[in-house]
Amino acid sequence: MNDGNPASARFIVPVWGRPFLDNFLAITLPAILASGNLPAIAETYPTTLVLLTESRYRDEVEAHPAIAALSAHCAFELREIDDLVVDRNMYGMSLTHAFHRGFADLGAAMCDSVLFFLNADFVLSAGAGERMLEGLRAGHRAVLAPSYCVTTETVAGELLARVEDGRLSVAPRDMARLALAHRHDTVAARTVSDARFHLPVTDQFYFEAGANALVGRQFPMAMLAMRPAVAYLEPVSFWDYAALSMACPGEDGLVIADSDEIAMLELREANYATGDLLSGPVDPDAAGAVLGGIATAGHRRLGRRPLVLHADDLGPAHAAADAALKDVVARVVAAMPDTPMPVEGHPLWTSRVSRFARARDGAFDGHDEASGARALYNFLFGRVPGVRPWHPLRSLYRPLLDLLAELAVGPGAKVLAIGGSERMLGRVLAARGCVIQTIPAHEWEERRESGADRVFDACVIELSRREMQRLPRILGAVRQALRPGATLIVSHVDWRGDRRGVPVNMTDLRAALAPGDDMVWVAWCDPAAARLVRDYSDGLERGRSLSPIARALATFVRLLVLVPRSLTVHRTAPEKFDPDSAGRFYAVCGIIRIATGGDEPNL
Repeated sequence: MNDGNPASARFIVPVWGRPFLDNFLAITLPAILASGNLPAIAETYPTTLVLLTESRYRDEVEAHPAIAALSAHCAFELREIDDLVVDRNMYGMSLTHAFHRGFADLGAAMCDSVLFFLNADFVLSAGAGERMLEGLRAGHRAVLAPSYCVTTETVAGELLARVEDGRLSVAPRDMARLALAHRHDTVAARTVSDARFHLPVTDQFYFEAGANALVGRQFPMAMLAMRPAVAYLEPVSFWDYAALSMACPGEDGLVIADSDEIAMLELREANYATGDLLSGPVDPDAAGAVLGGIATAGHRRLGRRPLVLHADDLGPAHAAADAALKDVVARVVAAMPDTPMPVEGHPLWTSRVSRFARARDGAFDGHDEASGARALYNFLFGRVPGVRPWHPLRSLYRPLLDLLAELAVGPGAKVLAIGGSERMLGRVLAARGCVIQTIPAHEWEERRESGADRVFDACVIELSRREMQRLPRILGAVRQALRPGATLIVSHVDWRGDRRGVPVNMTDLRAALAPGDDMVWVAWCDPAAARLVRDYSDGLERGRSLSPIARALATFVRLLVLVPRSLTVHRTAPEKFDPDSAGRFYAVCGIIRIATGGDEPNL
């Protein structure tokens, strides 16, 4: 081990899945590039950012403007992890192996390096990198900090609005304010001073400390930086269970407890874990009994470290709240068994090792084979949204693509994209060279923009079934952000082929628009098409339990079986509804096209 200055630094970020990649490129990476973060690290050491992601995203990522901005500061390397992304229920295994893939190649040289780690949904405040460097220079082997879960749908708009020149520079106090204002339901469920609900497994505990402060404890906590003392080459347990103790034996690391130093958001979809919420307050004794079967000795030590998240100076309520939380956590720890869970041989890890190995064995082994299979699939059936006429989803996307083809926007056009976790329309228009600004539907429902803010040449809105029921309110707000003569397209695509459809009230829709607007509704809710889509999606669900290669083969066979039926169904033209009709009707999937006039909308 070299006890002198490290020779280099690596910034390691795993990301997979479309929503997570979108958030990483639009929010997390601009925050990494903020003043005092990666630029400060790169000024100190020769630095490489290693992004671990799926091979299907390589071309998109490498061509992204944010990567070009990153390359001005440090080297960039993309490593593929298709073989690790094998089962949605084994996220912890995938994440652990992905982090290791980011540095294990260094071998013993990792002890001469500084390693920085960030989840794809973590958003750092400005100056966080400098604070980590200070801790490492002071002799600490690792730097840890709490992350605070926020609701992506409500906070993303505020974060995106702050991005300037590819950087998201948010001061710690401002980041703390966002964390408090947009706290996720799972934070409320872990707040012992909030008696509304709790979670069956509670590994974080919070207590209100006034209007703009929250004190907390976390078992475990995110490790942001590490200088290994020994080479940790193969994982022996989950990342936040073992990495610190195995790479830095005997070290607890420096905990950045005060959000004034580092404030870090953790993006979570609104419905994340909501199905697990239980009524009533946190019971410390019950929480301890459960947590005792999870927490290692390191977790127990971290869980006693006082944390504070605050947007203003701390007042007298802080000390009282922290004392109350300290008593609660003491009860939690007292309810645990005397012996902590082991790092090596942890039962939660060992029970998954063989299953994860089998899943990896079933995955495509080798990039050439995976790429060849994917290329064959795309050649035969196309890619969403441009699927072939014999694909079951053709009825959903054909009218939408026709409308997009007619949309008169090109390179440099400003397009507002609202809602939709996949944001497909925005990606299609981005490929044309349009400048896309993506905002969650929740934020626009209450917006009332002034005429001075009417800067967008077009708007595409992708809504879920639940959001479609609030469409008139969303339209009334979005309409004011468009230039006179702009085109607005609303899309609702139901992969489940739900027979119920979504209720559409034409009277309310017309009331949200301006007198000069021209609206055409097209809904492709033919029952045969709906049944086809439903049968296809049901088949995909049944294949979730299969290994990746078996799931791919089952999907391929199912598509072949459905070819004759798909061709028959797709010969039927989409059913069109008169935009001047009154009352309500139900559309399984559909689009609205609105050509705006020059008048102000009705509010």
